[in-house]
Amino acid sequence: MSWDAIIMRFGDAKSIDEFPPDFTPPPVADSATLQETLRRLFPDADHEDERSFLVGDDYWLEFNHGCHTDESGSVSAVGIRSNAGSGSIPHLKTLCDALDARLLDIQTSEFADFSSDTESSMHAFSEWRDRALLQRRNQD
Repeated sequence: MSWDAIIMRFGDAKSIDEFPPDFTPPPVADSATLQETLRRLFPDADHEDERSFLVGDDYWLEFNHGCHTDESGSVSAVGIRSNAGSGSIPHLKTLCDALDARLLDIQTSEFADFSSDTESSMHAFSEWRDRALLQRRNQD
């Protein structure tokens, strides 16, 4: 189970409801530039061709860009998977700033504020995950 988000160039929209059904975001970077950016920003991460993995004291993050790369090498989005540790928030903000992009929190369908709202989303997800895992263990 993971807390999920997506980093894209959403423009100045206040809500995802503002986008037309045929919305196509502009690329965040080409694949080579994105990989260079991830390596520069997160030198201690494990980097693969289509993913980077970053681990800290209370968090892990996966930056996935392989499934969002078209045949020309343009990357339209970076998928985020995390255990929802709040130590990941500054890293998510750093990447968004570097890409001039925004993070959409999949749990809330809201754009991340990288402070109280994002931390609340991660906390709510963590509580739900822990309850679900405990229930599953109790069933086994």
